[in-house]
Amino acid sequence: MGVVNRIANWLLLVLLVLVAVALVSTVVIGQPAVLGVIESGSMEPTLSTGDGYVPIPAVLAGDVETGDVVTFESSGIEGGQPTTHRVVEVTESGYITKGDANPVTDQDTGAPPVAAEEITAVALAVNGDVVRIPGVGVVVGLLRGGISWLQETLASLFGTDLFGGERGLALTLFGAGIALLGTEFIVERRGRSRGDRSRSRSRFDWNRIDNKLLVGGLVVLLMLVATVGMLVPAGSTTFELISAESDAETPRVTQVGGTTERPFVVENGGLLPVRVIVESESNGLTVEDERFSLSRGGVHEQTITTSAPQQTGLYRRSITEYRYFQLLPPAVIDSLHEVHPAAALLAIDLLVGVVAGSVGLLAVGTGRLRTRSRSRPRSGLTGLFDRR
Repeated sequence: MGVVNRIANWLLLVLLVLVAVALVSTVVIGQPAVLGVIESGSMEPTLSTGDGYVPIPAVLAGDVETGDVVTFESSGIEGGQPTTHRVVEVTESGYITKGDANPVTDQDTGAPPVAAEEITAVALAVNGDVVRIPGVGVVVGLLRGGISWLQETLASLFGTDLFGGERGLALTLFGAGIALLGTEFIVERRGRSRGDRSRSRSRFDWNRIDNKLLVGGLVVLLMLVATVGMLVPAGSTTFELISAESDAETPRVTQVGGTTERPFVVENGGLLPVRVIVESESNGLTVEDERFSLSRGGVHEQTITTSAPQQTGLYRRSITEYRYFQLLPPAVIDSLHEVHPAAALLAIDLLVGVVAGSVGLLAVGTGRLRTRSRSRPRSGLTGLFDRR
């Protein structure tokens, strides 16, 4: 096998890993990470059905400007489902959005402007052109079909719904991965016991990969997904408050000097439990519960109290929500957050990295993984555990 073919095979493997991470991250963290997939033609010709794009979390992307392609979740558009459209105008009340292939804006159909807190990601662009990855949807479709079949087979085999639905996806993939690695390891051991000792003697061998490098790459990828999972659902929320001479039947309008209560709901759409910290960024705004934990699928409802100034006019009050995977005791996370939010993020990322790295090195060792370089039957499924 030539060097070009080997490089192509590794690039394909990297693409498959990225797509798998994109699928699993949607379940684990409740948001897409690494790759997003376009499911309609509303953004053609910029992004066609099945194209992939790179979503940058809104908290990292900076200010959204006219011309940016954003992913948002607005209750007035597509029933609150994730939508990827272009920002065509920035107004005081929000963003005006439109699919490149649509004749009118989303707001022309009666939807309200998209609020800043409803934007979850901004599509990566280079020199103003959105980075498009064609064909990702085909791979995603094949993977989804295969995974669905595997989930149904396991559910039928074991007589349980534990593997069914989106919540069973992570368990299914984990089990399949362990089974594949275990089978490969056993078959490779048997192959070596028969005297299969061919070596590649070149000084630089594309067929040999340092285990530590492979595990390190996977650790970095997992830490990236963990960081995105904590940053994307978090962010700031702004409330508009009108201080008026008299009350109105809406929390937005409050009599001067009075107070108004409004609901604030936090949901955990991911698989992992999270520690949530909500902080007021404005005077005249009180948060009922500043710190709480949410299990997977958990919902926390509380009341935000805003006070109207003595002078009439339009005012804005903001709160900031921080989320951390609860992989450490809540008291430890709270203490690290008091030092700086980045300290809590870094500590959890390091924990993920240490655990993932330790498990990875225990699984594959610290030597070298070796793939085959000649056209002959392999000892294993992929040659992954061929060692130097």
